[in-house]
Amino acid sequence: MRQHPAVLVAPSLAAGGGLIAAAVLSFLSLSGEALAITWSIWGLVLVYWLSCLARWPASYFAVTNQRLLIVRGLLRRDVWTVPLDRATQLGLRRSFSGRVLGYGQFILDGAEARQAIRSVSFMPYPEQLYLEITGLIFRDPDAYDQDEDDQDEDDQDAADLVDEGHDNPGGNG
Repeated sequence: MRQHPAVLVAPSLAAGGGLIAAAVLSFLSLSGEALAITWSIWGLVLVYWLSCLARWPASYFAVTNQRLLIVRGLLRRDVWTVPLDRATQLGLRRSFSGRVLGYGQFILDGAEARQAIRSVSFMPYPEQLYLEITGLIFRDPDAYDQDEDDQDEDDQDAADLVDEGHDNPGGNG
């Protein structure tokens, strides 16, 4: 799952604000050297914004039934993993802007003092992901096997209903 697009807001505001500031300063009576420095600084901000924009689709967060993974980077790929059995606590933090825009931050505490993943910011659908991840972290292994069996039976029951033409089990038409 990719981070929420809100991760791009701060770099976008910096690039847009820098452009406006450079344009305003261009219309003032600045010397050629000051003008060159102003536009050079904005050029660096633009490169930073473009790098953030390029890295965003190439970076993601994944959860399997055994581990949490974070993959980041465009030219250099960094992969961090934490086995689920080492995670002792998962927290969810949502700022006001996160609640408005629909993202949150996961805070992970583990059994190890040095842990690869401490927090993951700008996660979309934070409540749903939080419930799913905590269900994986704090599950009973025996119950997990039973849940898989129940899911297989539910899938088969649904397939049987569709095969029989009873795709509306409520009987309302």
